[in-house]
Amino acid sequence: MSHELTVREDGRAECFVAVKPAWHELGQVTTNALTSAEAITTALMDWTVTKVELYAHFGDKLLQVDDKVGIQRDDNGKVLGVVGVKYQPVQNLVAFKFLDSLVDNGELKYESAGTLRGGKVIWLLARMPEDTFIADDDRNENYILLKSGHDGSTSMEAMQTKVRVVCQNTLRMALRDNTNRIRVKHCLNAPNKIEQARALLLGIRAESDNLDRILRDLSIVGVVQDKAKEFLDAMFPLPVVADQPATKTINIHNQIMQNFEYDEEQQTTATKGTAYGLLNSVTKWVDHQRNENNPLNRSLSAVFGQGADLKVKALETLQSMYGVN
Repeated sequence: MSHELTVREDGRAECFVAVKPAWHELGQVTTNALTSAEAITTALMDWTVTKVELYAHFGDKLLQVDDKVGIQRDDNGKVLGVVGVKYQPVQNLVAFKFLDSLVDNGELKYESAGTLRGGKVIWLLARMPEDTFIADDDRNENYILLKSGHDGSTSMEAMQTKVRVVCQNTLRMALRDNTNRIRVKHCLNAPNKIEQARALLLGIRAESDNLDRILRDLSIVGVVQDKAKEFLDAMFPLPVVADQPATKTINIHNQIMQNFEYDEEQQTTATKGTAYGLLNSVTKWVDHQRNENNPLNRSLSAVFGQGADLKVKALETLQSMYGVN
C-alpha cells in the first residue's frame, strides 16, 4: 500500500469522517460529529497497546534485550515500535479524552480520526465553532489537529489547521510560541501532563488569531509578476540538468502561476493578485494537484507530511519577502 492510512485485512480503513471531511474522504462516514469514545469506535481505533519484552536469537538460545521493550497492538499482535523500558504508552482513548472537556461545553466538535502506518501514528481532528474571514468573501474554518503515536518517535502534539472554504485548501501551522506549544512526552506521569495541557490548548485560539492577522496583512499586498517569480525561485529552485532547467520544476512553477493568475477560486477580494492569493496558489497545488496519481497519499501529505511543510515554507517565505510578521 503506497499510502500511510491503516487498512485492515478486511479492507476497512481505520478512519472516520463526519458529514463532509475537511481534507479527505476516507473511512467510515457519519452524519454528525462524535464524542471521543464514539470517534474511536467508529474509526476502528478501539484497541490498546502493551509493552512486551524483546528477545534476540543467539544460536539455539533466545536472549532478552536489555533496556528495550516493544509496543504491541493487543488486537492483532503487530509490534509498532521499540522503546526504552521507562516509556509509558498513552492509549488511544486517553489521548483523545484530552479534548473532551472542550467538546462537552460546545467549543469543539470531533470531525475526523484515524491511524497511519498500522497504528504507529494516530490523529483526531476537531472543529472550532467560530469561522474567520480574511475578507467578506473569503472564509476559513478553524480546526485543532491532535497527533500522537505508539512507535516511540511521535509525542502527543496539538496544532491548528485552517481550511479555506471556497476551495477546501488546508494550511496547517504548529504552534510556534513555546508558551502555547503543546507536547506531551510519553512518560509515566503522562495523564497528569494531559490535564495540564488541556488548559494550554486554549492558547491555540490566540495563535489562530495571529495567523488570521498575518493572512489579512498578506491579502492587501499586491504581487507583480517579477515578485511572483522571485517567490517561486525561492520555493522551488531550478536545478540545472545538461545546461537546461529541470522540466518538472518548470511545470510546478507554471501550475502555481496558472493558479495565481487564472483560477476562479483566486478571484476573491483577498486573493486576486495578492500575496495571500499566491500562498493559496501553492496550497491548491499541494492539496489538489501534486502527486496526481495518488490522491490519498497527497491528502495525507498535505496535513501530516512534506506537503504541510511546503505550505508552511510558502507562508514564511512570503512573510520574509514582504515584512509581514
